[in-house]
Amino acid sequence: MRVRLAQGLRPVVGRLTTEEVRDQLGDTNSGSLRRDLGDIKSGQRARMARLGFERLLFMYDRFGLDPYAALSAPPAVRVH
Repeated sequence: MRVRLAQGLRPVVGRLTTEEVRDQLGDTNSGSLRRDLGDIKSGQRARMARLGFERLLFMYDRFGLDPYAALSAPPAVRVH
């Protein structure tokens, strides 16, 4: 579930800088934010799975996104 939520955030945070995301979230812990954004942008399931569920829901809330839409969307297909 956390991976699906992170995949839903990927298009949003992928085009923003860390500073723009920090401004949007009002986050002051820049080290944690950089790590979280790196995990989301990487697209690696293992890295996205270590993100906290509450943190992901907080990001969805601050970006004005619907987490239920991300969970109900078809899973992303990985092409090798």
